[in-house]
Amino acid sequence: MKYLYFFLFFFAGHFLSAQTTPATPAGLTASYKKYHNRIELSWRATAPDHRYIIVRSTRSPRSVTYLDTVDQNRYIDRNNLRGSTDYVYRVQAMGANGSVSAPSEEAVGALLVIAEGNTPGKDSIRLEDCLTITPTEVKATPSVYVFRFLMKKHCSTLPDTAAFRLYFSTDAQLDDADTLLERQNIRLSGNRGALTARRQQLPATGYLLLLVTANDQTVLVSGAMREE
Repeated sequence: MKYLYFFLFFFAGHFLSAQTTPATPAGLTASYKKYHNRIELSWRATAPDHRYIIVRSTRSPRSVTYLDTVDQNRYIDRNNLRGSTDYVYRVQAMGANGSVSAPSEEAVGALLVIAEGNTPGKDSIRLEDCLTITPTEVKATPSVYVFRFLMKKHCSTLPDTAAFRLYFSTDAQLDDADTLLERQNIRLSGNRGALTARRQQLPATGYLLLLVTANDQTVLVSGAMREE
């Protein structure tokens, strides 16, 4: 009988562990010598309520750097990057209960090195090169949606203000089926911003999408909602 109890305990523990440990993120990619000022990462989402821990390392000299924990399945790395250096990235999923998955497979990224005396032309500089938007809170209360974020300008060519639009989406992809919740012009000189909108009988689960327009270009930032 004691052996029966042992096996029941073992399999029950294994089953509960499988239920609470997030799946390992798959499909991690990193841009390689594509951009002169950033490395872009993307991977397949594991669950709508998961967050993702991003770690970067170098092989020579050996170093490991924690970069960020984000709500979406993509990330733009601008953190103290050096030319002619290969960076190795891994991502882990973190569940709502704090449990963490195994690290993803590695992806290698690097900057595009521009020869001395040459600079990228004005037409090649995109809005996403000049403005970083990082969500800090994406939630649904019984009465309103809230999208709070940090802003950082990287280019002097940006205007003083930009148009911000907030959408509700079920799949984190902006299309005609998504609902425009709020629009507002926000000054880019600050480092924080927020848009709020009434629930309008829409669900408390899904995504809020922030579409930023400046200089006739757009940047789309998404965040999975948590219910409060």
